[in-house]
Amino acid sequence: MALIGTAAIATAQNVTVWKDAAGNMVVKNLSSWRAKRLSEKAISFKGIGAPFEATWKEQGLTVRAQSMEGTAQKDAKGAYQLQKASIRDVASATIEETVDGAARTTELWCRTIQYDGTDSKADLSGPVHIVSKVPSQSQSLEVSGSSAHLTLTPIGEKSDWPIRSATVEGPITMRLDSLERDPTGKEEPRKVRVTGKANRATFNDSARTITLVGKVELKGSDSIIGAEVKADRVVITLNEKREIVDIEFSGSPGRSEIRDGGRR
Repeated sequence: MALIGTAAIATAQNVTVWKDAAGNMVVKNLSSWRAKRLSEKAISFKGIGAPFEATWKEQGLTVRAQSMEGTAQKDAKGAYQLQKASIRDVASATIEETVDGAARTTELWCRTIQYDGTDSKADLSGPVHIVSKVPSQSQSLEVSGSSAHLTLTPIGEKSDWPIRSATVEGPITMRLDSLERDPTGKEEPRKVRVTGKANRATFNDSARTITLVGKVELKGSDSIIGAEVKADRVVITLNEKREIVDIEFSGSPGRSEIRDGGRR
């Protein structure tokens, strides 16, 4: 459905799908849709569904929700890229990408999303549930809380992780599934799991850290944590494969309850 003049309006009687000429931005299962030309390369839009499904192929983004309004910018290939959006009554949002030949999926569940592609940021209101996983590598990070602020990988850039940084307000729960490798290389990697609770969680991909703050409770089946930790603040450091290599905890006082062989 192409834009004619300054605006195109559609109702349930004559539209279920809207897509750009390049097939990049596709919105389907619509009950109503309005698109307005802002400039030669920009449009504003507003859509309602029950729910609709919107995809941006080059961004690897799929959103299912009840309503959405925002703006999109057309690139040289004629593909509209999402620039800003206010998304309400969200069913789910999914970011899919391929990293080192493996498929990574990041899923977001929340009530609303405020997205700004100019700054590559998104604010989620809750309850919020974030899951990022690479099934082929037995790797996943799962965080739940009341709200979240995300910095995403900018449009057109590649990254090992779609979320550059995140702050999730709590109370939060966290689960990290990963692998632990034998330093000698004689044994096969074993699956490990870390679970935790806190008042707040932050994730920094460049530093490869997960920081839990406020009434932290942490349990780990790996040999780095290997204990039940209660502290005011815990910092988990990962390597480039998102495997745990270090943990630092502090409190007033912080406490580590040794179990199953203790800590190192």
